[in-house]
Amino acid sequence: MTPPKKSLQRSTQSSGRPGLPPAGVVGMGLMGTSIAVCLLGAGHSVVGIARNSEKHRGILKRLMGLLNDSAARGLIHQNAQTLMGRFTISSDMAALRSAEIVIESTVEDLAVKQTIITSIEDVLGRTAL
Repeated sequence: MTPPKKSLQRSTQSSGRPGLPPAGVVGMGLMGTSIAVCLLGAGHSVVGIARNSEKHRGILKRLMGLLNDSAARGLIHQNAQTLMGRFTISSDMAALRSAEIVIESTVEDLAVKQTIITSIEDVLGRTAL
């Protein structure tokens, strides 16, 4: 039996701008970090999920570089350090519990994606759209 879908409601909890729901990005490679930058720049708080916790420092460095570059180009209007304050990184899918938006950005392998999407659904308690 599939659990009932939760209705999506806008949340101000831990979000950078009132009305924007917290977000999660699963897979913090080049595309995932770029997606996180866009979400942070728009005002969301973001949880990034990376498979390998040993790479977290490099991911944070790459994210900061992308944020600084976006600020220099005028694409975002807050400083990178402020935006980084709304970013959390983890290798534990449970960190997504408060996310109302989750974007999967992992390796292009159907079996891997199916496993990850099932894990996301288990954590959120609802079926992915």
